[in-house]
Order: sequence, then C-alpha cells, then structure tokens
Amino acid sequence: MLLQSENPYRPELPKVLKLDREDFVFHIAPSNLQAMGQPENWSVMAYLAADCDLADQLFDDLLEMKAVGSGPGMHVCALFDGPLLTDACFARLRADTPLREDLILRWYDLESNKRDTLTLALRLSAAWPGRHRLVILGGHGNGWQGLLVDRNISGQYWQNATRCQWPKPKQDCDAKLKACLQSAQSTLESYGAMNLALPDPCDILALDACYMGNIEAIAQLTGLADILLVSEDIMPGEGYPYDQILKCLRDNPSITPKQLAGQIVAITAASYLAKPGRTPSITQVALLASALPAFAQAFVELVQALVEFFKEKKVLSALRYAFNDAPRMGQSGYMDIKGFVERLAKHTLPAPIGEHCESVLDCWEKMVIAKAAPRGINAPNGLSIYAPHPEQFDVAYIEQSNQFAHNLGIWAWFLARYYLEELGKESEGHPLIHAIQATVDVRKS
Repeated sequence: MLLQSENPYRPELPKVLKLDREDFVFHIAPSNLQAMGQPENWSVMAYLAADCDLADQLFDDLLEMKAVGSGPGMHVCALFDGPLLTDACFARLRADTPLREDLILRWYDLESNKRDTLTLALRLSAAWPGRHRLVILGGHGNGWQGLLVDRNISGQYWQNATRCQWPKPKQDCDAKLKACLQSAQSTLESYGAMNLALPDPCDILALDACYMGNIEAIAQLTGLADILLVSEDIMPGEGYPYDQILKCLRDNPSITPKQLAGQIVAITAASYLAKPGRTPSITQVALLASALPAFAQAFVELVQALVEFFKEKKVLSALRYAFNDAPRMGQSGYMDIKGFVERLAKHTLPAPIGEHCESVLDCWEKMVIAKAAPRGINAPNGLSIYAPHPEQFDVAYIEQSNQFAHNLGIWAWFLARYYLEELGKESEGHPLIHAIQATVDVRKS
C-alpha cells in the first residue's frame, strides 16, 4: 500500500507496481475539515515535484514535515506528485496520524511541472489560512532553463500492462478513486474551498532546487513573494532539513518572515556542515524581492556602460580577468554576479563603469538579508548569471533571453559580443553566430 509511513521509492522503483484496494480509497478527516478557514500565524505549503529521480528524497522530506505536522500556530500542507500511480496527493499533514488519513485529494497522476497544478495547490492551501505564508517548491531546478521537472515515470506503469498489477476487477478500483475524488471535491466546495482566489504574494518563497539562485530565473518571480530563498549552487537531494525548520516555526509561531528566512538559511547551512564526512558547497541566500528590480536595473546599466566602452583595451582586459576569475558553479555555466562585478571594480576603468560597479554592489547589500556560503575569496555569494565558456554555450539562451524580466536580456547580447571578440577568426561559422542571426531574423519577422 502506497502513502504510508515507509518510503515506497527505496531502494529503487518497483519493476512491477502492485496496487492495493486501499490505494484507491481516501476521505477527508474530520479534524482537517474543522481546521478549514481557521487562521493560524503561519501557513506552510510544500509543493513537491517528485515524478523524477528525486522521489525517495522528496518523500523523506514529506515525512519530515509530517513528523512535526500542523498544530497551534501553523497549518502544514503539501502537494506530492510521485513516479508511481495513485501517489499524487494534496494533504494537510498531522503528526499523530497515518499519512493516508491526512489526504484531502488524491489522483492517479499529476503534471507537477505545469502552472495549473501549482495554482491548484495554492488555492487548496488557502483553505487553511495563515497570517504569514511560507511556500516551498521542491524538485529539480536548472536556472534560466526552468524549475521543476516532471519526467512522467508514472506513465510507464500506466501504459505497460506488465508493469502494474491491479486489484481485480480494475473497473471497481477506477470507480472507487473517482467516487472518492468527487466526494472530496463536493465537500471542499461546500466549504467554499474550491472557489478561493489565489492568495496575495506569500511572505517567503523557498526554492529547494539546484541552481535557482540565478538572476534570469528569479527575476520572473518578482511579485510572487516578499522574500526569496534560493541556492546558487547544487542543492543536495536531501533538501532542506524540514523537521528542524518546522520545529523552529512551531516553537516560535510569532516569528517574523524576515527572522524565519534567516533561520532557514542558518539551519540549512548548519545541518549540512554537521553531516559526518561531508562538506557540500551549500550556498543559501535570502533576498528582499522588492529590492531585486533595483539590483537588476543597476546591473543592466553596468552592462550598457561596458558596451559603450567595449573596444577600450583596458576594459577588455578587465572583462577577461573578471570572466576567468569569478566563482563558477561547477560545469553548469553559471557565474557568480557579485564576484564578477567585484573583479571588474579592481581595475582602473572609465568612470561610468566604476560608478555602475559601485551601484550594483550597493544594491546587493540592500537586497540580501541572510546568507550562508562557503568562505574564501573564490566562494560564491548567492546569485549567479549564465556565462559559460564559448564552447559550452547553449544557443537556446539567446532566444530565451527575449523573455527575461527587467531587461536582463541585454546580457545575452553582451555575452555574445564578448565571445565573438574572444573567438576572433574562429567565430566564422560558430553556432553562436547562427543563433544570433536566427533570433534577429525572428525579431524582424
């Protein structure tokens, strides 16, 4: 039986999925109904996109949250979409119950990489309101290329009859799940929970995913939260120490969003440092979303100044040094923004460039409210931008850059110009040239 206290995804996914009749039955517990509409100080909503190779770790995260659960001072809700069948669910988690008794809705499968699914989860969580809201998005992240992956592993069980054993008759199982879903939806509608408007921006949006401390990505999130929590580098599969974070919230229900953001950063860093034999490159940063547009604008103005003085030898020399020496996130192609600007500022440059460097660094100090990162001159600072070596450049970035918020698309064109300068005669016939030309042609048409 799925959705119980044991992890069904460990040590590996079943070659043949054996479903039980209980996997098609659920109901909303009376205590969860009674808690609907009752505001607490905090509402926590965890959105776990686990139909991928992170299923076992994200299910452990779900159980960590459940171990603390909802109670006086906070509601804890979660949407979990796993790689099996009937393991997609929305639940209000409680510490003293089997997981299946926490379910509010249950499905065969969901598309957790779709905006509509996230919208559904946010609407449902609004039925258990909080004066402050923490929303967590857990799964795969890859900076400007996107957040949350649904690999539809569950479809392999659905489409291949030899991969799934159903209780017989299968039609009865289908009918049971459909009836339970209709009954739950009817109950929620009677409480007005299915027609709730999307809540206002949340207090904290935490991205439990790799490489999401990427300015091209988080620029799209402006307006969704007051505070953004992101990881510039790899986020280990274990993710946040959810039990510790929720215990902190349970023990301090009057904690402010800014204080909680700082605690999450500190608790996460301390948790990984304490793991024996491991010193992972954890980079956690909490940003004031309201300060992000000013930071982005300052950076754009710096790029514009670099374009203006691009042909000056001392500017090109400074750029080469900054590109080559700034901290990078492994082979991902992401470069630390603050490190890049700091290295530019070391050089004697035309006055406008120096002034814009100072402006970027000043905006950085106003934007960052908490940070935990490895120490050292070559350590990352918490926010990256795409700047791989020319041979590693993904030409899709040029086209995608047209959609970047806050005019950050200018960086793609500046980057292309710098690469062409560095490639010299080798630029003829380079894929980068074709990508630029194709994008220009699209704009003209």
